[in-house]
Amino acid sequence: MIDFWENQIISKEIKNYDINELRSLCYELRLKIIDAVLNCGGHLASSLGAVELIVALHYVFDLPKDKLIFDVGHQAYAHKLLTGRDKKFVNDLRKIDGINAFTKREESEYDTFSSGHAGVAISLALGLARARDIQNENYEVISVIGDGSIVNGISFEAMNDCGSRPSKNIVILNDNDMSISKAVGAVSSKLTALRQNAYYKKIKRAVVKTAFEDSTKGRYRMLRHIKNGVKYMFTTGVLFEEFGYKYVGPIDGHNLEELIKTLESLKEENQPVLLHVVTKKGKGCVEAEKSPEKFHGISSMYSIKSENSSYSDVFGTKISQLSAQNEKLVAVTAAMPIGTGLKDFSNKYPERFFDVGIAEEHAISLASGLARGGMKPYVAIYSTFLQRAIDQVIHDIVLQNLPVTICVDRAGFVGEDGETHQGIFDLAFLNSIPKLTILSPASKKEFENMLDWSVTYDKPLVIRYPRGYEDNKSVQEFEFSSWKTLCEGSGDIAIIASGAPMVKESLLCADHLKKSNVMVDVINASTLKPLDFKYLNENRHKTIFVVEDNVTHAGLYGAIVEYYSENGEKTSVYPISVKDNFVCQGKISELHERYGINASNIADKIVERGHSVE
Repeated sequence: MIDFWENQIISKEIKNYDINELRSLCYELRLKIIDAVLNCGGHLASSLGAVELIVALHYVFDLPKDKLIFDVGHQAYAHKLLTGRDKKFVNDLRKIDGINAFTKREESEYDTFSSGHAGVAISLALGLARARDIQNENYEVISVIGDGSIVNGISFEAMNDCGSRPSKNIVILNDNDMSISKAVGAVSSKLTALRQNAYYKKIKRAVVKTAFEDSTKGRYRMLRHIKNGVKYMFTTGVLFEEFGYKYVGPIDGHNLEELIKTLESLKEENQPVLLHVVTKKGKGCVEAEKSPEKFHGISSMYSIKSENSSYSDVFGTKISQLSAQNEKLVAVTAAMPIGTGLKDFSNKYPERFFDVGIAEEHAISLASGLARGGMKPYVAIYSTFLQRAIDQVIHDIVLQNLPVTICVDRAGFVGEDGETHQGIFDLAFLNSIPKLTILSPASKKEFENMLDWSVTYDKPLVIRYPRGYEDNKSVQEFEFSSWKTLCEGSGDIAIIASGAPMVKESLLCADHLKKSNVMVDVINASTLKPLDFKYLNENRHKTIFVVEDNVTHAGLYGAIVEYYSENGEKTSVYPISVKDNFVCQGKISELHERYGINASNIADKIVERGHSVE
């Protein structure tokens, strides 16, 4: 029995294994993945479903010389274990300074790209393949993309371009009938029909068998035309072949022999190829197989579960209540009905719920069309994914001045998913758009009141709110464009904070300073755009500290400084926010500490600026 983990990098040894040893390796990989996710949290079902595929890829191809690209990267845990990261994987996955949740170039030469967003792998692969061809280099380029990602517009743009100027690359469509939630849309329906079409499979087997038995050229050509004709009748393979890809499949993604044999044959091709692999999300873990959506991403078994509702829960509950009173209210999401809290809404009002799949740009434009048609759309979308649709926000919603409400979930620090998922940029790019209103609640109650108010607001609106639950019970009522003083100090120093986590840290800071006779005002800036000009005009503070879980540039700090600069105000304004950095993975409390926006660091900054503590 091989001790797989005695090797520093299993991928270098894997070609020496026989088929039984490869199966044992798959078993060991699943145990490691389950242990790590139970210990640290992470993407369980997707990574379990891709184990055999990843083992076969490492067995067949010469990695890292050959380039392997994972779309999103959340299915790549077995890849990480095979490439020398097993020692830290079980205990340090997704932890601060540990193993990243997705592929990351800084971690390993085997990670061709750092990835966290869907749909980009085929574009990246095509670019690599063309660079290889221009420089007359010799290596394979393989991308692994899920059935949810293949419907992303970028994927089709890349395939369309490849068809106009082909460069050999192998696209592996990992088809498990799921994205994060249940896969939706026409392409998903076609893939499902193909997986289940026994007639096509039976005819294909018969044609291949006859072709082997009668190898005369004329007979072979006739049979090949028959097979291709049947394929056109029954399969979606024609879709990819029209883009210029040779379509192969579908094949069993858990059959190692078939995977290896097929991948070996694809190496001999001299054209773009799409291999359709059918896998089971959660393979090897009964609970994950039964509930792949629930086990897509899970928390550590040691996590303390809060009794409170998350902001996503609050949104879902409230939007359902409002919909009962307003039949024009509709909800849109991009493959995240559970994550955004809209599952209950989708069950109660299916005709008014639109899950567009992993297609954020379309989600925003669809909402614009719904609004133009007289509906009241709410788009629930994570901050990190809204980045993909900034053009549509500007052109299709704000320029049209349409009453679409974009509910930006996971704004601010998200935690263990790392650089690709932290919601620290949304305020910066949204703040630069004219005539867009931006709100940020400091409590559950204020969020509910914002949603009540939003129903009658007839202009473009954004409400940004954090992951998890940060409740400041002192914050109750919401008044548009009116900032509230939550804690009164001497009047010399003010902390202006936006969003629940930052308001919480600012109030803790004020309590800490009060013990040392430093008195500060704490202001809840619940309306980020427009600013509370009345407050700023009447302000008599000597110093203001602006606390926000956003990049410093173009956030609330920048807006206040710009206003004072234009109006000749002498107040000193200092930022306490994310400087020119990406934010790594880790617990949110750890990240607040590292990037200097927790209560103790805010207090230190106030003291550093000359406000002495007795």
